[in-house]
Amino acid sequence: MEGVNYKPYSIPDAGIKFEYPAWWQHSIEMGKTSLFCDEQAGTFRITPFFGVYDEEHFLQNKFDVYKKNGMNPALKTFNNQVYLYNEEDFEIDNTRYHYYMTTAPKLIVICSFNYDKNLLENEKSKNKVLSAIREVEHLLSGLTIGN
Repeated sequence: MEGVNYKPYSIPDAGIKFEYPAWWQHSIEMGKTSLFCDEQAGTFRITPFFGVYDEEHFLQNKFDVYKKNGMNPALKTFNNQVYLYNEEDFEIDNTRYHYYMTTAPKLIVICSFNYDKNLLENEKSKNKVLSAIREVEHLLSGLTIGN
């Protein structure tokens, strides 16, 4: 996005590369999840899962399961990569999650962005959350998977 400084990031084992906003704080969570935090808006996570998957049908099967369970999934494309997108609210901690899931050979990549829903009650903090969601989708638009 225009006027934003970005830092490169990679997960070499999964062949994942992308850039994230320079002001996001980065850490590793549970040994395999890359965590990026915008203290005023929310948290982005990306986790690769390795294994043998039916990548051709995996996203559609998940889409069908989500629909069957009353969710409202969508298929979105970023950088020629199809993602299964879904939102979920967790009342226990008043958090909203935006999930983006995609596949590559022998790999599933799950990305999420979450934030406290209380941030949506104030126009200024709501705008920061909406801007952060745009940053996440911009990040996904530049994300590559593969060697």
